[in-house]
Amino acid sequence: MLEKLNIKNVALIKSLEINFQSGFNVILGETGAGKSIIIDSLNFALGSKADKTLIRASEETMAVSALFVDVSNNVKSILSGFGLDEADEVLLSRTYSQTGKGEARINGEIVAISMLKQIGEALVDSYGQNESIALLKQKNHLEILDLYKPKDEIQVKEEIQGLIQKLNELNLKIKKLGGDEASRERQIDLLSFQTNEIENANLQENEDEILEEKLKKLSNSEKIMEAISSAFELLENENGAISTLKQSLNNLRSVERYDDKIEILSQKLDESIINIDELGEEIYSLSNDYDFNENELNQMIERRDVLDSLKRKYGGSLENVLKYLSEASEELEMLKNSKDILNSLENEKKKLLEVAAEKFNELGKIRRAHALEIEQKLTTALAEIGILKAQFKVNFSPLVRSIEEVETFSLNCMEDVEFLFSANLGEELKPLAKTISGGEMNRFMLAFKNIIADINGPATLIFDEIDSGISGKVAAQVAEKIAKLSKTYQVLCISHLPQVASMGDCFFFVSKANDGERTQTSIKMLSNEEIAFQIALLTYGSVDDKKLELTREMLALNKEIKNKI
Repeated sequence: MLEKLNIKNVALIKSLEINFQSGFNVILGETGAGKSIIIDSLNFALGSKADKTLIRASEETMAVSALFVDVSNNVKSILSGFGLDEADEVLLSRTYSQTGKGEARINGEIVAISMLKQIGEALVDSYGQNESIALLKQKNHLEILDLYKPKDEIQVKEEIQGLIQKLNELNLKIKKLGGDEASRERQIDLLSFQTNEIENANLQENEDEILEEKLKKLSNSEKIMEAISSAFELLENENGAISTLKQSLNNLRSVERYDDKIEILSQKLDESIINIDELGEEIYSLSNDYDFNENELNQMIERRDVLDSLKRKYGGSLENVLKYLSEASEELEMLKNSKDILNSLENEKKKLLEVAAEKFNELGKIRRAHALEIEQKLTTALAEIGILKAQFKVNFSPLVRSIEEVETFSLNCMEDVEFLFSANLGEELKPLAKTISGGEMNRFMLAFKNIIADINGPATLIFDEIDSGISGKVAAQVAEKIAKLSKTYQVLCISHLPQVASMGDCFFFVSKANDGERTQTSIKMLSNEEIAFQIALLTYGSVDDKKLELTREMLALNKEIKNKI
């Protein structure tokens, strides 16, 4: 539930902190005092579109934070999906400036507005004249239908879930065996071609790397041979390095008898000449590595093309190609011997499909019975709150002609539903989203929420002047339905009707005042005497002792009614 709302620099609000309670929270106040600004501020914190016109005059930035406590497992799952720590409390905070820049946070972590909006939708349902809600989205209708008397469906759903697991496992096994006979034969042909193609290539481990190294040498052979020849000539010709070194050695030897150090240097130089001479022979022998013809080069290029083609087809490397060959050979062998196994699996699947079809049919009957109850209850409830000639129908439509056509099994793989509605006698039933008005939608949701009271949705409901345009008995019925909802949900309600307001558990009064320079909105939680005074003023337009006494009696009576709900 929403525990605390902090608002700063939004329209007429300079700074407010509101501590909401569980149950039925009523927000009272004169028109224009700023009641809807409070709801707009909350919606801003929940991720609604930012509007610079909401920023208080002469201020640069507005800021709103909303603290929710005892959040649902669904909200915790969303937090986890965002990479945030799961927590029992969620603090949403958001800022927006005159420059159009803003920041959104969840529990102190900066997030995208889309993330704020997603978690906001899981925390609060807001019903104003133009709010978009889950009931208008056809994709949610079957899930919403299943929330009505869910215990009726538990056993058959558990049985179907068991069958679904077995059927999906069977489908996977059949798929691995090539599917039906025609599919299996096609798979055998494909794998036979692929394994033959790889085997005929006679691949060697690391062959592509070795081949690439040879091609690199051969493609640069002319340059390499010139370098080798030049290096050899510089060492071995009559004026080359070795000849020069030998002359140096002769000069040293002619005088080595006069100095022991010269003799040592002569020996070292002699050893170096021997080493360099051997090095020259090795350089010369390199030329044999580049003795090739053009035909040999072309064969290597063709072989590289073969290897590259196989790598493109079967995994990007020769290692993966050989691995694919091993796996494909095993699968091929299994497929060639799988006819008996496949027949057994197909027979098992056929029996499971027969059982599953019966269970899906059983689930469909339960859903249709629930749909009929909802249709009848909702029509009655809508009449009680002023939509007298409303028609509502849950329309079922098959997704497949038979269970054999299902590819992936789930609880909702056989059929879907759509809610149809008509507010007026003689009008054609149409999809809910296309025919219901904003005012009708508010009351429709109020009636629907009361019928599906254990819906696993947001724990906080906001009704922004849902009672506009009604009075008398209808207003009393609306009041009772909101009070009933407040037994399950936290309700925040802006109301101008005493019948509705007097059903509240906690009351807030919004007012505005000016100090001669600026107007500012304020809010306070009302005491029991203040509650009676404001409800009397709302009822009669003025207050005296008699009116206060009558109002206290109405509040006491409504308390008794709430206790019986």
